[in-house]
Amino acid sequence: MLQAAADGADVVVHTAVRGRPGFSSDLLATVAGRVSESGSVVLAAAGDDGQHGLFYVEAPGVGADVISVGSFDSPGHAAGVLTAAGGLAFTYNQGPTPFTSGGEMELVFNDANAFTAAQNGVTEGCSNTIAANGANQVLLIGVDLTRPGCSVDVRCQNAQAAGFTGCLAYPVNAGVDLVLDSKAVSQQIPMASVSYDTAKALFDASVQAAQAALPATFEQGTVLSNGTAGVTPSVFSSLGLTPDLIIRPSFCGIGGGVLSTIPPFVQAARGLEAPFAVYSGTSQAAAYVAGITALVIDALDSSNGVTTSYIRELLSNTAEPALRRGLQQEESVAAQGAGLVNAKKLMDATTLVYPPSLSLGDFRDQRKLRFKNSPVNLTL
Repeated sequence: MLQAAADGADVVVHTAVRGRPGFSSDLLATVAGRVSESGSVVLAAAGDDGQHGLFYVEAPGVGADVISVGSFDSPGHAAGVLTAAGGLAFTYNQGPTPFTSGGEMELVFNDANAFTAAQNGVTEGCSNTIAANGANQVLLIGVDLTRPGCSVDVRCQNAQAAGFTGCLAYPVNAGVDLVLDSKAVSQQIPMASVSYDTAKALFDASVQAAQAALPATFEQGTVLSNGTAGVTPSVFSSLGLTPDLIIRPSFCGIGGGVLSTIPPFVQAARGLEAPFAVYSGTSQAAAYVAGITALVIDALDSSNGVTTSYIRELLSNTAEPALRRGLQQEESVAAQGAGLVNAKKLMDATTLVYPPSLSLGDFRDQRKLRFKNSPVNLTL
């Protein structure tokens, strides 16, 4: 960060490193604040530890003069094709370790009563993994996205330990999608995810064929999947607030299921057939917001100086809050801050409110909100 500021960068991005939450006085947050004071706009990934619950936003995003960026899933992302017995074809969200194209596998549900009784997606696969009873078997594990429990990474590690050669996660919540965190690479077996509807169709096909292990093949690819993702924060995105009760993340960018170009050595190391891969993480989201921030700075008279606080105010005012997964109520501020940044809405905005958010630790009896309605300024 210091070198980027010294080189005159207008925007400095700190990516997620699976660090630790901290107070606004954290050393890294303090350094980022000094960089912000020097004239650079500082963005920090909120972190990819959503499974740990509240108060887990990473430093330096906890700093008062730093913008913390959470992640929303991409509304359209690259997907592979899964073909089950009987010619049923579905898209699947490719994980960090790919399935080999063309090889026949067998799909086995961890819960033999999936979709016929209430599923405990909070703990399924965390400690009750069944054992594989054949070669080339892929374990399907249900995940409750409203209460994630242990991470998909841990569940797939358990599947590997139980003798499975692949792991396929799916949400037990109808109408939602599951995009994997690309950093979940602790296990060596291929991992991917499918939607609730796909998992239910595969389960029904298994029951109809009276096969506990349903034959299937996987194909890598860049098929564009327009599922139900894109309307909610990513399940891996770290939750706020900060220990100081400051609202973080500030807002979110697109960071779940992003199709990215990759260098040849990464393609070879991961066994991919094309120089593209799907990556997920708040680091992707921070880069997304950085691009919008650069366009804003370019559109403004940057000779007067564009501060981190000003960018946070602009983007917070025009961000769009999302609904909670599967529910008709707004998602928590701890998960999304002000919501998903919207460059078009920013361009069209006529009314802004300052400050855009209030700290829950602010116990003053009164606070003034300033409304800017071009060309008139009103102070209430």
